[in-house]
Amino acid sequence: KKRSTTSYTSPCVCIYLSTPHLYWFPEFEHPGYVKVMFHCGKKLWSVDDRDKKPSESETAVVSEFIRKHIPGLEDKPSLIESCLYTVSQDGYYIMDHLPGSRNIVIGAGFSGHGFKCSPVVGKILSALATDNPPEYHMKPFKFQRQFHQARL
Repeated sequence: KKRSTTSYTSPCVCIYLSTPHLYWFPEFEHPGYVKVMFHCGKKLWSVDDRDKKPSESETAVVSEFIRKHIPGLEDKPSLIESCLYTVSQDGYYIMDHLPGSRNIVIGAGFSGHGFKCSPVVGKILSALATDNPPEYHMKPFKFQRQFHQARL
C-alpha cells in the first residue's frame, strides 16, 4: 500500500531539532513512497542484524514524527527496511590521502549523510586524486584526526 493517497513529492529534509534525529526524502527505489528514517541508528556488530525489525517504541517515534512534521503522509509504515552505513568516530567525513601513500585517496566515514554532499565530495576527492589542492579547508577531514595511533 502506498504511503499517501495522493502523489507526494518532497525534497530531502533533515530535522536535527528532534531527538533522535530523523529525516526523509522521496524513495526512488519504491515510487510513491517516502523514506523516513533515524539518523544515528543502532550500531550493528554483524550484517545479520540488518534484517531485524524496529521495536514498537522506535516505530512509534517515527509515526509521531510524521504526524508532527509531514502532514498528509500516512504515519504507519507500509514497508520497513534498514540500511547500513559507515560512521566515523566524530561523525565527520574522512577525505584525505592515506598517510605515506600519495597515490591512495580515502573517502569514507560519511556517517549516513554523505549523499547530500556528493557533488562537493566528488570535487574534493577528484582534486586529491589528481594531486591538485582542493578549494576547501581540509583540516576537519584529515585521516589522522581519526586515527592518531593508526598502524598501517
